[in-house]
Amino acid sequence: MSDKRITIGLVIESLRETGSYHNKVWLGVMEAAQEEDVDFVCCAGGTIGHSPYNKYEKYRNIIYKFVSPDNVDGIVFTGATIGTFITEQEMLTFLDKYKPLPMISIGGPFPGYVCSLVDNEIGMYEVCKHLVDTHDYKKIAYISGPENQVDAIQRLKVYKKVLQEYGIAVDSNLIYNGNFLRESGGEAIREFLDKRKLKFDAVVAANDNMALGAASELMRRGMKIPYDVAVVGYDNIQETQALSITTVEQPVFEQSKKAAKLLIKKIKGEHVHEAIIGTKPVYRRSCGCVLASVSRADLSPIPVEDINVINSLAELVPELQYKIRQRLEINLDHPLSDPLQNLCTAFFDDLSDENNNTFLLSLDNIIQSCGSLNIDLTLLHDAISLIREVFLPHIADDASRLKAENMLHKARVLISEQGVMFHLGRSFAAEAENYLLSEVTAALSSTFDLHELLDVIAVQLPQLGISSCYISLFKKDKNNSLDECELVFAYDDNKREKIPEAGVIYKSKELFPPTFKQIKRFNYMAYPLHFRENYIGFFLLQGNTKNSYLYESIYIKLCSAMQGTDIFRHNQENQTFLKDKNSQIQKLVAPMIESINKVAEICTTKTESIKQITKEATASWSSISKSSTSVEDSREHINQMVELIKMIDEISLRINLIALNASIEAVHVGAKGKGFTVIAKEIRKLSDATNQRLADIMNAIKSVEGSVQDSVDVVKQSQVSFGGLKKEIDVLLNAFEVIAERMNELSTYSNVLIGIMGKKE
Repeated sequence: MSDKRITIGLVIESLRETGSYHNKVWLGVMEAAQEEDVDFVCCAGGTIGHSPYNKYEKYRNIIYKFVSPDNVDGIVFTGATIGTFITEQEMLTFLDKYKPLPMISIGGPFPGYVCSLVDNEIGMYEVCKHLVDTHDYKKIAYISGPENQVDAIQRLKVYKKVLQEYGIAVDSNLIYNGNFLRESGGEAIREFLDKRKLKFDAVVAANDNMALGAASELMRRGMKIPYDVAVVGYDNIQETQALSITTVEQPVFEQSKKAAKLLIKKIKGEHVHEAIIGTKPVYRRSCGCVLASVSRADLSPIPVEDINVINSLAELVPELQYKIRQRLEINLDHPLSDPLQNLCTAFFDDLSDENNNTFLLSLDNIIQSCGSLNIDLTLLHDAISLIREVFLPHIADDASRLKAENMLHKARVLISEQGVMFHLGRSFAAEAENYLLSEVTAALSSTFDLHELLDVIAVQLPQLGISSCYISLFKKDKNNSLDECELVFAYDDNKREKIPEAGVIYKSKELFPPTFKQIKRFNYMAYPLHFRENYIGFFLLQGNTKNSYLYESIYIKLCSAMQGTDIFRHNQENQTFLKDKNSQIQKLVAPMIESINKVAEICTTKTESIKQITKEATASWSSISKSSTSVEDSREHINQMVELIKMIDEISLRINLIALNASIEAVHVGAKGKGFTVIAKEIRKLSDATNQRLADIMNAIKSVEGSVQDSVDVVKQSQVSFGGLKKEIDVLLNAFEVIAERMNELSTYSNVLIGIMGKKE
C-alpha cells in the first residue's frame, strides 16, 4: 500500500441494521475520513469472544487478527459495545495486540486510551424524571445493559437516583440485566410478567434495541403502548423514530466522527484529549406524550404586536434564522444549516410576491435532503412553527395573514405527504433490494465450482452498487495456519482484473493484496469468509451505498456460497486422491490375484496328494493293527505254553519224587525190590531228561517271549506313530482344503473389487 494518504481502521461488531447505533458509528467515521481526506477500512468481526444468541459469531473475530500496521495507521474501536460479553481486562488484552498503533475508543472509558464519550447522565436523568413528573408513573421497570459495561452501569445509577429523589423504593425485582441486544428486551418482559408475576406502569431500557424488543413482546401479548405500559429507550436510532418510541438522543454520529478526527490528529503526532458530547430526551407517543412538533403546530390566534407593511418583514429574516439554529440546534456545520436559512428568505419572498412559489420548492428540496440524510422530518414541522411564531405577530393585513397561514398549511401538508412518500419509497426500495439480493443469492447458489462462482460474482457486483472487491482464500498448511492467503478474485473500478497465472500469495496481515493500487481515496469493508468454525478466507468491498445492511447481506451470502465451493473443492481433491489410490491398488491387486490363484492351485494339487498319502497311511495303520493283533495272539499262546510247561514240570517233579520214594522202598525190601529199583531209576532218568528238556523249552520260550514283547512294543509304537501321523495328515489335509477354499473366495472378491474400482464415476 502507498503511504501518501493516512489509512484509519474501524473495529466494529457488525452493521446489520440501517439507522442503528452501529450504522451511525460507521457513517460518522466514514464522513470524518472523507472530510480529512484519509482512507478508511471497516472491519466488522462480531462481538469479542461470543454472543449468547449466535454461538458461531465468535468466528467472525478472525478478521480482527489481520488489522495491523501493514494496512492501517490507527484504529477507532467501538469500546462501548464490542466487548459486551467479556471483562474489561479481557478487552484490554485484546487491544494490546494492536500496540503501538494509535487508538481511540467510541465509548468507555478504558484505562490508557483516549475516548470519545457521551454524557450518559443528562438524557437518562431527564427522561426518567419526565416519567414521574409528567405521567405520574411510580412502578417503573428497568432493563439494564451488561453488568461490566460502563455505559450500562452509569445509566442504571441514574435510574436508581431518580427513583430515590422522588421517594420511590428501588425494587430489584423490577430490574433485569440485559445485554444491549434486542432479544434480551423480550426476555426481560417475559421474566417480569411470567416468572416474577409483576405489574408495572412503564419500562425503561438502557438502549433502543432492548426497548424495541420489550415493545414487540408487549404488543405480542396484546398490551397497548403507552396505555397499558409505557416504553422508553436510549440512542434514538431510526427504528424508534418510525415507531414513535420515547428515547434519549445519543449523538452517535457526532461522537464517532469526533473519535475519527481525534485519531487522525493522534496519527499526525498531535496531543488529543477525551471528548464528551451531551445527550437530550426525545419525547414521543410511547411514554404518553403528544409529539412536541404537533404541540408547536397549534393554530391559536397570534395577536398583532406591531403594524408594519409587508416590506418591513425582511428585518425579521435574520431573527428567524437565529431562532431556527438555536431552537432546533442546527449548527453551521449541519447539512441543513444553509437550506433552512434560505427557506426563511424564501418565505418572505413568496409573501411579498403574488406569483412566487419559491418557498414550497425550497422546502421540497430540503425534504429530499432529509430523506437522503435520514433526518427526522419532525424537524421541518418545528421550523414551520417557528416561521409562524416569528412572522405572524407582525402581519396586520388580513389578506397577508391568510396568505401566510395558507403557505404554512401547504408546507405542513407537503411535509406530511413527502413523509408518507419517503416511507413508501423506503418500503419499495427495501422490497426491490430484497428482491435483488434474492436474485444474487440464487445466482451464487447456482454453482459450487469456485471459478464459476467468481464469474457469477463479477456479474452481480454492479447490480449491488459494488465498485471494488477483493477475495482471498487462506493457504492452510498441515498446522491449519492462516498466516498466508491467495488472491482469487480482483474487481476494481467496476471491472474485473486479471490475476497473474503464477498466482498472488501474500501475508494475511497485509489484508490488501500486493496487486492493489491506491490511487483514489477509498472506503473499504473487510469481512471474514467462514462457515461456522471453518475459516475460508476474507474479502474487501467498496461501494457507493450508505446502506450498511447491504454489506452484511453480501457477507452472509458470500460465506455460504464460498463454503459450498470449499466443500466442492475438497470433494474434487478427495476424488483425485481416491482415483490415484485406486490406480495404485489395482496395480497391486492384479499380481496379488495371480499369486492367490497359484497358491489355490498348489493347495488343490497337494490336497489330492495328501488324500492319497492318507489312504496309504490308513491301509498301513490297518495292517499294523492286524499284525499287532496276531502278535498279541502269539504272545497269548506262548503264555498258555508256559503254563502247560509249568504244569508238566510240576508233574515231572512229582514223578521224580515218586521214583525216589520207590527206590527207598526197594532198598528196604532187598532182593525183591531190585527190579522196582531199576524201574525207579529209569523213571528218574526220564524225569531228569524231561526237566532238562522243559528247561530248554522254557529258555526258548522266554527268548521267544522277549522277542514277542519287543514285537508287541514295536507294533504298539508303530500304531501310535501311525496314529499320530494320520492325525497330522488329517489336520494338514483340512488346512489345505480351507486354504484352497479361502484363496478361491479371495480371488473372487479381488476380481469384484477390481471390477468396482474400474467403473467410471
